[in-house]
Amino acid sequence: AVRMRNGWVLALVAPRQQMLAPLLPRILLLLGLLTVTMLCVIGMLALQWRTLGRSIDALLQGLRGYVLGGRMNARKMGRLPGELEPLAQGIEELGARMNAAYAQVQQVLGEREQVIAERTESLNLAVTELSLQSRTDALTGTLNYRGFREACDRVWADPDSQPLAVLALDIDHFKRYNDLYGHAEGDVALRRFAGAVRSALFRSGDVLARPGGEEFTVLMPDCSLRQAMQAANRVCARVREADISHDDTPSGRLTVSIGVAAREPGDADVDALLKRADDALYRAKSGGRDRASS
Repeated sequence: AVRMRNGWVLALVAPRQQMLAPLLPRILLLLGLLTVTMLCVIGMLALQWRTLGRSIDALLQGLRGYVLGGRMNARKMGRLPGELEPLAQGIEELGARMNAAYAQVQQVLGEREQVIAERTESLNLAVTELSLQSRTDALTGTLNYRGFREACDRVWADPDSQPLAVLALDIDHFKRYNDLYGHAEGDVALRRFAGAVRSALFRSGDVLARPGGEEFTVLMPDCSLRQAMQAANRVCARVREADISHDDTPSGRLTVSIGVAAREPGDADVDALLKRADDALYRAKSGGRDRASS
């Protein structure tokens, strides 16, 4: 109803159904459009949420891989939403710096490891050389007392070294030699004597040592008493053939006396064997020198 200026009221009377009939399709259309719009919005939100979730997962995977020892590269994380681009760029810059620092550290460590390896090798060589020198007689190149005792212990404990023989050598009248020619010539004579003894030892396992002074010892693994006596006689002959002059002896040259002993079942240790070799050496000295005795 509408009130007119003149005070009259104009009213239009029509059936309700006739009035609402044209509006119903429009209302349904609006509801349909609203529903479609809401579905689109929900779909876009779901798509954005999924994309955002994948992007965040990619960032977390990159960071986690870096923490576990990998190399961080944000470019491998795929295309990211614009909102995450600054974060990705920051991660990429941080990763580049940290990767560069890591590479530099690795390079320094590699150089240090090489230096350490070289120094370790030099140290090992020096230790080996010192160990060899501590067991070697500097004058003759034979084993010294320490090296000889270690060889004795090693051979004595080796069952494959049985039987076992020892030669105890003593240069005849060597004190007179030093008194007559001097210690410098005495050192030369000792070197020549050691060379003569070596030339008479044919077995690779024989061990020549100079425990001290003019005394020498030969350790002969896997050698019988008979074989040891043959070797001792060769040594005496080679020393004579070396023809080292010694004017203060009846023969006019340097000679050697040798005691020979072989391991026996009752020997408790190598010292028992060495004691019998020394006793045999005493008998060789008493028998006139320049000979071998067992």
